[in-house]
Amino acid sequence: MQSRIRVDIQILRAIAVLLVIAGHFWPGAFPGGFAGVDVFFVISGFLITSLMVNEIGRTGRLSLVNFWARRIRRIMPAALAVIATTAAAVVMIGSPDQIRILSRHVIASSLSAENLLLAWDSADYDRREDSTSPLQHFWSLAVEEQFYLVWPLVVGLVLALVTVSRRFRWDFRRSLTVVVVVTTLVSFAYALSLDPTEPASYFDPFARAWELGVGATIAVWGGTALPSAAKSLRYSLVIIAAAVIAGTAFVPRLNESTPGIGVVPAVLATAAVIALAVPLSEFRGLVPKIGVSALTWIGDRSYSLYLWHWPFLLLAPIAIQASLDFTAKSLIVVVVVA
Repeated sequence: MQSRIRVDIQILRAIAVLLVIAGHFWPGAFPGGFAGVDVFFVISGFLITSLMVNEIGRTGRLSLVNFWARRIRRIMPAALAVIATTAAAVVMIGSPDQIRILSRHVIASSLSAENLLLAWDSADYDRREDSTSPLQHFWSLAVEEQFYLVWPLVVGLVLALVTVSRRFRWDFRRSLTVVVVVTTLVSFAYALSLDPTEPASYFDPFARAWELGVGATIAVWGGTALPSAAKSLRYSLVIIAAAVIAGTAFVPRLNESTPGIGVVPAVLATAAVIALAVPLSEFRGLVPKIGVSALTWIGDRSYSLYLWHWPFLLLAPIAIQASLDFTAKSLIVVVVVA
């Protein structure tokens, strides 16, 4: 039986988590590394919507209970392990500032509301202080989990309307496409209307919804179907898209236009790779086999790498009472991978 895992998406995940880690560990060299989170948003929008559309195509219905149960099993065990371990580490280190904020962020992270707490506190993600939470990076998981809560309800409502209304002439996929596109455009317009200098804008879930919506649009639309004769074109487009995604890490002051226009290149480049759906055999023509294996290995572990890297980076200097040099940071990356 052929694997249904898409190697291109695993490679995108690898690039995304490497961008985030590089941006957090060496912000001077990789000031736009945070855009890796936006790559994750597009991937999530695509995969989650694909799961629902495929289920409806097979069965004619959508089980919300089963969908949410699968998401909980997929996300919560690893997340709760990191939250518990981080909380224990904070208590052991004994930092008064960290202990003071511990309970609020443990609760918010556990309830998928870290982004709302940070928005309420007007936290500046780019500034690191003694009171910066080691669970602060859970904000992006909270955005995705809020999407997992709301979007299935929207998809289910569209399905119900199409099913019960005899006067509704469009089929389900076409109706959902309209809803996705409109929601994405409204969200993007809203993101552009926000003041990016206001820290709360960075964590606004509806200002980030358009990124997930771009991925959802590809899932509903079905992606491209370029003929085999266009293989050279696919190669070129994938190489350009990957270069755009990686290049965002080096763009200075990208945060000054985020979550709006600043992340558009990374979002659209990610969407292009997903839509082109280059198979494994062709990826091995683009990247050496060992490179594909290494990237897919990282992509398989991208969720855990994302969860663990920030607490280590933030708590290590507090624990040793010293700033981290390049060697120390590199060692922490090795520990996180392990």
